Amino acid sequence: MDNLITYRLFVLGDKIFAANIRRVLTVMKLNKITKTSNTPSYLRGFFLYQGIVLPLIDLRLKFGFTVIEKTDFFNILVVSINIGNEIIQIGVLVDIILDETILLQQNITLVTSIVQTAYSKFLSGIYTGSNGTDILIIDVDKVFSLNAFFDVDELN
Repeated sequence: MDNLITYRLFVLGDKIFAANIRRVLTVMKLNKITKTSNTPSYLRGFFLYQGIVLPLIDLRLKFGFTVIEKTDFFNILVVSINIGNEIIQIGVLVDIILDETILLQQNITLVTSIVQTAYSKFLSGIYTGSNGTDILIIDVDKVFSLNAFFDVDELN
């Protein structure tokens, strides 16, 4: 059964994304964050998680989706990422958090350079369900690598 992988599904706009469940520490809803200034637009602020201040990344903005107004709460995935030799935690703001799902690894198609979106460089694969719905699988470490996080062009 090594070919079965569990993912946490979430929605941005009209797309369904998935993150490997081993990287998702928890899901939560918050109604308050501490805002920041002079940072990339996708760094929405900071929040407190288990006594630790974590950055909150708006994945909608990071992936080039249009901005929407905040509802009554923030849907947040707390994920662990590898940066260098360290594992750190960050919050990821998404539109909707869905259930976990198990996908068969051989049914996941690798992403090629043919797919051209603002977020395609962060995808590790695409799973097409029996109903034709695509699930876009993100590589958490690529999305939040130092190079991706501190994109010089986005800071100017």
